[in-house]
Amino acid sequence: MPKTPEDPRSESLAELGRRIKTRRDELGISQERLALRVGLHWTMIGQVERGKRNVSMLNLLSFPLCGSFCRARWRALWLW
Repeated sequence: MPKTPEDPRSESLAELGRRIKTRRDELGISQERLALRVGLHWTMIGQVERGKRNVSMLNLLSFPLCGSFCRARWRALWLW
């Protein structure tokens, strides 16, 4: 079945987007507020959450959603 414009670009991006949205909702942060905190436009946050846009590793690490443990873990993996 062909993809429609509403389909995510990949299942990996869709899963990442779901996790970001779930965590953002848990923290009670709007897309606009998250966008201001990470320096992205709010429309991009929506596109990432829907699996439509890929987000760079540097932008992902700036998300306040994963906390310092996540950032430290990524740094450890990067240095490995």
